[in-house]
Amino acid sequence: MSTPNNSGVSIDGNISGGNIAVGGENSSVKQTVYHTHDPETVSKIENVKKAIDNLTQEIQKNKANIPEHEEVIKTVEVIGKEVETESPNKYTLKGLLEGVKEGVGSATGTVNAISALKTAIATLLGIAAI
Repeated sequence: MSTPNNSGVSIDGNISGGNIAVGGENSSVKQTVYHTHDPETVSKIENVKKAIDNLTQEIQKNKANIPEHEEVIKTVEVIGKEVETESPNKYTLKGLLEGVKEGVGSATGTVNAISALKTAIATLLGIAAI
């Protein structure tokens, strides 16, 4: 039984791509995916995170008036995970936001916090409104 010889490979310059692997004959490659964003997108994501934190705080402040506040907070957390994906789905986000809006009702402070979150998400996605 011989061992694969992967020596002697030389690459000059920069390598970039979505999926790059080096392996010998009959080798397997474990895929690791790293999501990178330009600084402008990172700033927009940070604005969404701030809006999410603000909304979560408002829900906590008003939990006596929000019967299912724990479920609503979990939904807000899902929104946070969705915006961090490589390609956030605007319809998923819109549905989640509508669920949060319904869940909080007209609790003080939450209406403005939801509006701020919608604006931050629309800016991230590059659309007029969500």
